[in-house]
Amino acid sequence: MLLYPGFTALDLVGPYHFLAGMMGARVHLVTTRGALAPVPSDMGLAIAPTVTFADYPKDVTILFMPGGTDGTLAAARDARTLAFIRDQASRTDYVTSVCTGARILGSAGLLNGKRATSH
Repeated sequence: MLLYPGFTALDLVGPYHFLAGMMGARVHLVTTRGALAPVPSDMGLAIAPTVTFADYPKDVTILFMPGGTDGTLAAARDARTLAFIRDQASRTDYVTSVCTGARILGSAGLLNGKRATSH
């Protein structure tokens, strides 16, 4: 699950709760920053990441983008973040998002030729 400054906490926490509750699931919160400092949401709630881009596992099942507002637009323009998403998506079974998180996927080129919708 991607953590970028300005994400919407509800878009992350609800899916996190569901996925983390699955038997045997291990959920990674990957930060777009270089360090494991808490990442603030659009309303100021900070969530602690568990991994950075450098130590993110190569064999995950789901790659997930939460939505947001200005933070989402910034993440969708960040070349390093988009390169990470493209690389991970190439070997991930499912690439998903909530709400405007789809904008990040679109900016990474992952929605080209696909039907997508968002709220």
